[in-house]
Amino acid sequence: SGWSPGKDGILRKNGRKLEFKCLIFEDDQLLKETAIMLQDQLSRIGVKIELKTLPLREFVRHFEQRKFQSLIMYYTALFDPDIHYKFLHSSQALKGMNWLSYKNPIVDELLEKGRMEPDQIKRQRIYSMFQKEIQADPPGVFLFWRELIAGVHKRFRGVKIGPGGLLWNLGEWWVPEKEQKYRGKDMASGSAPSRN
Repeated sequence: SGWSPGKDGILRKNGRKLEFKCLIFEDDQLLKETAIMLQDQLSRIGVKIELKTLPLREFVRHFEQRKFQSLIMYYTALFDPDIHYKFLHSSQALKGMNWLSYKNPIVDELLEKGRMEPDQIKRQRIYSMFQKEIQADPPGVFLFWRELIAGVHKRFRGVKIGPGGLLWNLGEWWVPEKEQKYRGKDMASGSAPSRN
């Protein structure tokens, strides 16, 4: 593509180096290690990344004001795919939570259809098409899937691990009466919870 390495090994084209800045949240060790690994790997092919670690408040400010060339962050889908509307619909790109300013008319249409469709089977098809479009035109580079360890006390029944993680069916959890430590009626009245 017309890029060639300079004396320092960094690729150049028309006198411009292939380099960019990357923001990282300073208190997250996993993200820092990921950034350092990327910096090392890309330097081997002539791409220079300048890492800039920021405290949380400053990181969020840069993020919300869209003052960054690149950054490393977590993206979590949570429980219902409608959450993607906030983060990826073009209507949210200027003042909403679409901080990456991602715009794709096909994604917009699918997100709009998905949130309006009451039939779960049809919704599943719509969001499957959405995922395929995101793979074809990603808003960023998905680097890894973070594994998390979660624990739930054995008192709880109805707990199921699903594609949405641990809490996707939280409304179906229950505790047998003899094993309950906190009673809903006590919590609603504002009094201290009774213990068995």
